[in-house]
Amino acid sequence: MIRVLVVDDSETFRAYVVQILESDPDIAVVGCATTGHQALELVGQLRPTIVTMDALMPDLDGVEATRAILRSHRVPIIIVSAVASGHHGVRALGEGAVEALAKPNGVADRKRFETELLQSVKLLSEVPILLRRHTAPTPGHPPSALASGPSDLKVLAIGASTGGPGIISSLIQSLRPDFRPSILIAQHIGEGFDRFLVEWWSQCTRRPVRLAASGMALAPGTVLVAPGHQHLTVNRNKTVECISPASSDPFVPSIDRLFESVAVVVGAAAAGLLLSGMGDDGAAGLLAMRSAGAITAIQDPSSAVVASMPAHALAIGAAAMVLRPEAIEPWVGGITTRAR
Repeated sequence: MIRVLVVDDSETFRAYVVQILESDPDIAVVGCATTGHQALELVGQLRPTIVTMDALMPDLDGVEATRAILRSHRVPIIIVSAVASGHHGVRALGEGAVEALAKPNGVADRKRFETELLQSVKLLSEVPILLRRHTAPTPGHPPSALASGPSDLKVLAIGASTGGPGIISSLIQSLRPDFRPSILIAQHIGEGFDRFLVEWWSQCTRRPVRLAASGMALAPGTVLVAPGHQHLTVNRNKTVECISPASSDPFVPSIDRLFESVAVVVGAAAAGLLLSGMGDDGAAGLLAMRSAGAITAIQDPSSAVVASMPAHALAIGAAAMVLRPEAIEPWVGGITTRAR
């Protein structure tokens, strides 16, 4: 039985979430909290399998409550946020929440929310989750063994899902100003949250961070982020294209689609990095990049919030390097000196 604690300051919305969850015979709502402080207390008392957490509450918002809970409890937290307060939801991901879902926007949107909520609760209850806060190392010189990477690197492609936003935030914050390759990111994120993700990452660095749109050029040092509802690919004229997904596509944005296009267009002048996440998205694409001569690495599955994505890539030989979070930043700093 999956035990869920529901946290929201709206009585109406709490009742709605409870009704959705208890419609599934494998899920039991073991308690409800109306404040972040109460949520912290009830997590200790009830030991839930999963917590659903409102992003915006008056006394202790979802960001602070997530941080407080994860100091002492290893429990997956799903942020449930109105899109208007999506910046709180995205910041909570950086504090260790494993998923962010958009509250329904009217009656017509309820089916989408109900499906996503049940799917997220059931999937996250079945995977091993290591709720370890990522702490960035003090910036410094990369190890000498990594410092001799190619000077003609053009593109760093990054794929991530559950557990990825915090590591990416720390990574782009740590990059030296002379890191000039274009950075392309496919991060699984709920529709509507992508612009807040870009806003958050923009605040972490002086380099441009933009939500990708078709026709944008691969500008040196610029970070382009896949829209939450489209695939991001690279064209042979060194511009990007955002493609609407098919209804059958299992992951949107697709990390595989990004990596495979980089393999074809950029080849050995690229590096690929696959981080924490659920499922197998990115594994085949990273293998395509490695086969094209690109440098490839994955987050060590034992350090990932959800190990599935990097573990799949490791199993098929897609990764040349396996990196714990504290080693990712020096690795990226060491694979290039300056793009030509």
